[in-house]
Amino acid sequence: MGRIILITGAALLLVASASARVQLSVYGQAKSEAAKYGVVGQLWECTKALITRENGNPPAKWNPKERAGSGAYGLPQALPGSKMASEGADWATSPRTQMRWMIKYMKGRYGGPCQADSYQRNNNYY
Repeated sequence: MGRIILITGAALLLVASASARVQLSVYGQAKSEAAKYGVVGQLWECTKALITRENGNPPAKWNPKERAGSGAYGLPQALPGSKMASEGADWATSPRTQMRWMIKYMKGRYGGPCQADSYQRNNNYY
């Protein structure tokens, strides 16, 4: 038999607050790692925009698992995700490791974050 669960305003606020902490945690870790590689200011904004388009709203909904059916994985939506292992054994769960891989990929393939962002906007993939 099903149950009816009543969520009060305070409980809903607590859930929203927990989601915001996850958002800050994932973006905070990714942004901190990106800064180590000079991805700050507008370069970070391009990176963040690309992550958001690739993942929806990644931190609030971020799941390090494969995107359903696509094989794409994590913040950079790497395909296959296992290629991020070049940056660390924790590639499947660490926003920092995923960010290191993503920065090197964007620089190597497109010249940098804003070029990768532009390419993704024009082609719906990168």
